[in-house]
Amino acid sequence: EIDSGAVIITGESSRKVNAEEIVRLIAGESGKFVAATAGPTFESVISAHGSGAVRYSEENQVNLIHCDIGGGTSNVAVIENGEILQTYCVNIGGRQLAYDNENIITRMEASGRLFLKELGIDLDVGDRVTEETLGQVSQMMAETLIEILLGGNGSPLFPEIIEGTLPRIPDNKYLYSFS
Repeated sequence: EIDSGAVIITGESSRKVNAEEIVRLIAGESGKFVAATAGPTFESVISAHGSGAVRYSEENQVNLIHCDIGGGTSNVAVIENGEILQTYCVNIGGRQLAYDNENIITRMEASGRLFLKELGIDLDVGDRVTEETLGQVSQMMAETLIEILLGGNGSPLFPEIIEGTLPRIPDNKYLYSFS
């Protein structure tokens, strides 16, 4: 009975070669739809509003950095008193390195490969990944993301995993929210 709605493909999914085709197909089969692929800026804005971070910032007159950690990317919005001043995207997410229930790697995104390389680990699709390696990659991703959110750019991976320009973050000026 639904004849209107929206299809928005975000994050790593929007980078796939068939993203636009999928959006058109779903929209064509589903009636009156607004269909779009969302780049890192749009995804950061959607998340900041959808999580309530923008409203919280406005109502409480506080500055926030909101980070939405997703499957392939972490999208960030810098919010001051309810206004989004800047957005950027970090190619860190839960599916940068995908594996099946036997720990066989089924897919590796570019950032997943970069983190493995930085750790000196040589793996490819079809290889078995150990729990220890998964822990190392997760730890490095988490530490890198936190460093970036705090305004640092010391990671050797920094230039290759950021989309957009990082703001200069003064100490203790922002609260942080995550979704």
